[in-house]
Amino acid sequence: MNDDLLYQSLLENQRFISWVLNGSKPDDEFWHRWKLDNPQHTEILEQARLTVRAIHGAKTGMTDEQVDARAHAILAHAKSREGKFRPLWMAWRPWAAAASVLLLVAFGWAAYQNNHVANLLAGQEQHWGIADGEEAVHVTNTGKSLRHIRLSDGSSVVLYQHSSIRYPRHFLSGRRFVELTGDAFFEVAKDSLRPFFVRSGGLVTRVVGTSFSIRSGSEGVTVAVKTGKVAVFPEGKALPAANVKPKDAVLLMPQEQATLQKAGTQIIKVPNQSNTLLNIPIETQSFEYNHTPIAQVFASIENAYGVKIHFDRKLMEHCSLTATLGDEPLETKLEWIGAILEATYTISDQDITISAKSCN
Repeated sequence: MNDDLLYQSLLENQRFISWVLNGSKPDDEFWHRWKLDNPQHTEILEQARLTVRAIHGAKTGMTDEQVDARAHAILAHAKSREGKFRPLWMAWRPWAAAASVLLLVAFGWAAYQNNHVANLLAGQEQHWGIADGEEAVHVTNTGKSLRHIRLSDGSSVVLYQHSSIRYPRHFLSGRRFVELTGDAFFEVAKDSLRPFFVRSGGLVTRVVGTSFSIRSGSEGVTVAVKTGKVAVFPEGKALPAANVKPKDAVLLMPQEQATLQKAGTQIIKVPNQSNTLLNIPIETQSFEYNHTPIAQVFASIENAYGVKIHFDRKLMEHCSLTATLGDEPLETKLEWIGAILEATYTISDQDITISAKSCN
């Protein structure tokens, strides 16, 4: 990877941004190890760090937490699958000056035409499973409704009934790796430096940032893509290098499906199909709103993710939303809504509480 692409990748890497702005012991250890493994790129990393701090330090009149939320949301929307920036139209706010700085940077990144960025954080991991040093979490949905799970990178998983998922409490390696038993819908946070792998019933799904469904049935394991690009391939004895596509991988685009049949090694691709695989609302929900009353917006999110949103209906009865929230994970959607309505949110398991001002 050349210096320009590495610089771009670091500036749009959510974990890198979080480390620069907030810092944490796991992230300190991760990036310290990365610098030791990649000494030739230390100067580029420092330049990217200074750029993020400069953007964060723009005079905005907002708190650090608010600027951080804006940065993450704008960066997440900076580059679509085709490399075109998708604006989110909103009313003018006092923080527009800071947003303009971020948007200029975002437009610069969007000019790049690369579809995939080589992963410099690959390390030497060659075996399937959660990496050494990553604490595993195992969740089973024993209820009668969908269950939302937030991963440490910000990705969203909508876990179907009687299904389970195993994942690291914190992603510390150069790959994001989870194991699924059953059915689920994924909205993967974009991170070009760390691809995301899902292993389910002998089939491996690999993405950088996109949304898709996985169903395990009597006929085998099926993957259906809603947005972005997904590569699927049979599970082998060793995990392929992060920047190498296995020879037997099948590339799926939106509205395409592929199935690995039971006890088989051949993947059957079915193009021009609906992305509806699990028949759950999030598979077809566009999250596009045009002067939509906020109560309807929250209801659609509740229906899609299986969560409960608590807010003051009387206080927010005149609030509405005009936005395209797309395939971003749930928390990124909440950050956008908070940015537009000058609101904050807290999450406790499956409950979300919104604190906001009146929109009169």
